[in-house]
Amino acid sequence: LIPAVLLIAAFFLFMRTRGDHLWNRLAVALNPSLDPNGTGYLGNMTRALLSGANLFGMGNVPESYRTLLMEPIDLFQTDLILTALTSLLGWMAFAVIMIALLFFILKGFSLCFKQKSSLGLFVSLSIMITLTMQVLGYVLFNLGFQFSAPISLPLISFGNTATVVNLGLIGFMLSVFRTGDIVKDEPMAYKNNKLLSRFLSWDNGKLTIDFKVHERY
Repeated sequence: LIPAVLLIAAFFLFMRTRGDHLWNRLAVALNPSLDPNGTGYLGNMTRALLSGANLFGMGNVPESYRTLLMEPIDLFQTDLILTALTSLLGWMAFAVIMIALLFFILKGFSLCFKQKSSLGLFVSLSIMITLTMQVLGYVLFNLGFQFSAPISLPLISFGNTATVVNLGLIGFMLSVFRTGDIVKDEPMAYKNNKLLSRFLSWDNGKLTIDFKVHERY
């Protein structure tokens, strides 16, 4: 109870001191035109590029962003890959990438829930949730809802540290999937019955009670 009260008090204290700033950031993220030359600049640029995108091929890029889009700057190779691809190649490029990522996410969660051990389930599920949140945050950022800077788009966006970490997580998850049919949790009923049979044993007309069975199992 005490930790919960302290956490609530800290939250209200934080909101009292930083609340206005957070609400302003949220308002600009939802409507970048509120601060077009400041915090909302990237949001305005992203929405302008997407609004001129075609289904196939290069869209109508505003003159103010045409030179910026054509230059090999890091922004369009890391945080705004989807925006750049959609503007240059069309919405079909965006759709193809989203379908591939959606298949990866759905297949990953499907394999997670097929695990026969609690450890395998929780480890693989935590990794899939981490990757899914990265995808969600990245897609929202590239659609113009820039609440915070994205980490990366797993397996697609450029970024040395994020790429290495994501590949390590995926490799760890695949190793869990590979052994998922081998490692199983022992049913609790079977485990309890086994302990009971060890605790009470009958042999040659003698009933033996072993009080130290829990120390060995």
